[in-house]
Amino acid sequence: MQEKFITRHIGIRENDIPQMLKTIGVDSIEQLIDQVIPSHIQLDKELNLKPALTEFEFAAHIENLAAKNKQMRTLIGMGFYQNATPAAIIRNIFQNPAWYTSYTPYQAEISQGRLEALLNFQSMVISLTGLPISNCSLLDDATAAAEAMSMMLATRSRNAVKENKNVLFVDENIFPQVMDLLLTRCEPRGVELAVDNFADYEFSGKEFGAIVQYPAADGEIVDYKKFAEKCHANEIQVTAVADILALAMIESPATWGADIAVGSTQRFGIPMGYGGPSAGYIAATEAYKRNMPGRIIGVSVDRLGNKALRMSLQTREQHIKREKATSNICTAQALLATMAGMYAVYHGEEGIKRIALNAHAHAYAAAQTLTKIGVNVTSKNFFDTIQITDLTRETVEPIALKHNVNLCYIDDVIRISFDEVSNLEEVNTVIAIFAEATGKQTVTLNNIEEKPFFNSSLARKTDILQEEVFKKYRSETELMRYIKKLEVRDISLANSMISLGSCTMKLNSASSMLPVTLSGFANMHPFAPANQATGYHEMIEELNHDISEITGFDNTSFQPNSGAAGEYAGLMVIRAYQESIGQGHRNIALIPASAHGTNPATAVMAGYTPVVTKTDANGNIDIVDWKEKATEHADNLACCMITYPSTHGIFESKITELIEIVHNNGGQVYYDGANMNAVVGLSSPGKVKADVCHLNLHKTFAIPHGGGGPGVGSISVAKHLSPFLPSHPVVKTGGEFGITAVAAAPYGSAMILPIVYGYVKMMGPKGLKRASQIAILNANYMAAALKGQIEMVYSGETGRVGHETILDYRKLRQETGGIECGDIARRLMDYGFHAPTLSFPVHDTLMIEPTESESKAEIDRFIQALLSIKKECESNIGEADHVVKNAPHTVAEIIGDWNHSYTREQAAYPLQWIKEFKFWPYVSKIDNGFGDRNLVCTCETIESYL
Repeated sequence: MQEKFITRHIGIRENDIPQMLKTIGVDSIEQLIDQVIPSHIQLDKELNLKPALTEFEFAAHIENLAAKNKQMRTLIGMGFYQNATPAAIIRNIFQNPAWYTSYTPYQAEISQGRLEALLNFQSMVISLTGLPISNCSLLDDATAAAEAMSMMLATRSRNAVKENKNVLFVDENIFPQVMDLLLTRCEPRGVELAVDNFADYEFSGKEFGAIVQYPAADGEIVDYKKFAEKCHANEIQVTAVADILALAMIESPATWGADIAVGSTQRFGIPMGYGGPSAGYIAATEAYKRNMPGRIIGVSVDRLGNKALRMSLQTREQHIKREKATSNICTAQALLATMAGMYAVYHGEEGIKRIALNAHAHAYAAAQTLTKIGVNVTSKNFFDTIQITDLTRETVEPIALKHNVNLCYIDDVIRISFDEVSNLEEVNTVIAIFAEATGKQTVTLNNIEEKPFFNSSLARKTDILQEEVFKKYRSETELMRYIKKLEVRDISLANSMISLGSCTMKLNSASSMLPVTLSGFANMHPFAPANQATGYHEMIEELNHDISEITGFDNTSFQPNSGAAGEYAGLMVIRAYQESIGQGHRNIALIPASAHGTNPATAVMAGYTPVVTKTDANGNIDIVDWKEKATEHADNLACCMITYPSTHGIFESKITELIEIVHNNGGQVYYDGANMNAVVGLSSPGKVKADVCHLNLHKTFAIPHGGGGPGVGSISVAKHLSPFLPSHPVVKTGGEFGITAVAAAPYGSAMILPIVYGYVKMMGPKGLKRASQIAILNANYMAAALKGQIEMVYSGETGRVGHETILDYRKLRQETGGIECGDIARRLMDYGFHAPTLSFPVHDTLMIEPTESESKAEIDRFIQALLSIKKECESNIGEADHVVKNAPHTVAEIIGDWNHSYTREQAAYPLQWIKEFKFWPYVSKIDNGFGDRNLVCTCETIESYL
């Protein structure tokens, strides 16, 4: 009998379960589940999925699928390019659980390594764009352009708002996927698009912003300086969608007057992966720093005066400001941003310029030679892309495919984009293809002249990547040690349990992670012909079936590339459906006060007005208030947004009544599936009659968090919504009446779907159900073990919690003379743990989710740590020099001059088992206010601003 994957994924051993059940006070797991999940919403049959594969069987199966993807030399471009990811980065970051299993760096003191890596990314973007502020990544170039639109809209002058300036100009020479995203985001916000040639366009007086591609989609390096001046003279802000590699050779957007620059960093060592994930970027002038979406890494100081990094300004503001947030962004692309930043670190200025020159020089050699043999190359000043207008796709493509080459065919033109790995042989192949297509004698080049060939007035005059970090690490030995130095400053799942409520930090198994690096998946261009990606399509179709079955729905789209994007896509699908039945006037979204923080922001982005409903004393949705508001807004009720199990960690027994009320008043039901970790195999959104659900595949289905991304926020829908699933302007996907795209690539972050696929296939129907049961078991075991010692905020009607529990520290400050809940979180670092979710969804609480992957021994250690800290809080009450208030403690402090009222051992080794494997925080308590008052978001030395 071969071993099953489930025994490796689930941390609890069967012989642990009787003791855990005894602590909880139930006789069986089934009895516990009946006390947690209302019986009327439980599934009455097993999921209709194939039996579980062993790890060995899955490895053979997924390799076979990858081999079905035909690898051609792809010169399509359009925002996706072949590159050479350094093996040192693949090995030490991409395949390293210390990097891919870490959480978003909300606990900055134990995230200093990845914070520095992300600061490098920001510094790289700032250097190349010439703009002073950057965040630490967005999802992709198209969604980044949409975020820029929102920034420009939000920063209009008072007069512009008063005059309702709502027109966004977009130059027609732009990538189609960027245009589609702008269409998606603009319409619900009341923004009108004016698409035209920037050189000919006459302003109407209603414009607030302009977006141009740089270089343009046809490859031309356009001088936008006069256009930018004209825009600014009319109070119009300018965004450049800029090729990050081209900026090594051509003028920075800041130089010619762009206010914002956005784009993708995929060219910096990230595989194409059939469209993602890769890190988008955004940079802007100082005026936008309070409106920039996502996360900005900034420099501050800790309690001891040491340099310390943290997330600055509006970090997590979408949870705090809710419907007034500038964006609903939650997931970024931290792991990919880390890789792109390290790519710049490894290559430095000279390497990045060499790579850019390689792409340019080969493009020029091809253009010059093709012109000589009579091909009509219309490109004049270009970076890496040339355009041909006198030949048809029907003539050229069969010959190109014979040579295993994919070209870009757009309307009546052919485009060819060269890149980092282009070489002399490739140029000669391209020449031979067109020679055959035109019946001409081919010309064979013997060398490539490497110099800029475009107009010198367009060339970059300023240096790039001048910070020290981009000059030090040229040998693999040095880079490896630098990455390791940063790695040991962070806590990840490789160190200990990360018990974050609502974030589900579970095992990302090696067996499901390995397929990501198979070349058949990694090197596919998202716009390659479908018959070259049969392995991808077979996997996506099978995964669609499985996820639809798990959710109880009809169909699934994997295009949304984050949970927040999934929320948005779900609402936009509802919006399109209601418009199709003549109900487009509906604009009210009913959202309980207990909902995820991104829900109200998402509703606003989708054109809805959030109406917040009350929760009762037990944390349940107040059904009376819910019904009153649904009835009051019945004529305009578009939808409700319900998180289930709730953000308070409980399965509300009246869920079907709540949903029926919304349906009876004309609304659709959006089910936020962030907490599906407790639902799979036991219940489903379809079972409770919801209409659409998004899933955080990086939570429930074991995609790694990667320090704050990648993620996938797939949406599953009932049959009546299937025709409206997201489409794409380049690749046919989605429903018959699909909404415009919500991500740059047709299948979103397709390269990480093999991870989800592996998890589902190796767990099988029985394993998936067992995982949900054990997640609930672990949470209730922890709640029972802490009962009477640390109070809980909410539990269900039977006194049980779901998959997470909320510990109540709201009286802590009063009872201890000043110790705060945040101090508990930081003290856990001294015990070797990342804190649970702090002050969400209830202020001054810790929300704990053990997940099914943790062992009883690890859960017991965490319980012991919490109880030990409780005793510490109860001693020396009111003293300023308190071991908890001073946490965390660093090595330097422990071995230095000691003037605390407690001992070094109390600070560093409060429990005996900590001595076996001590994680040392790299910095102590960080001064958050200092970092916001002195915003520095590049990797300068601390002395430069102190």
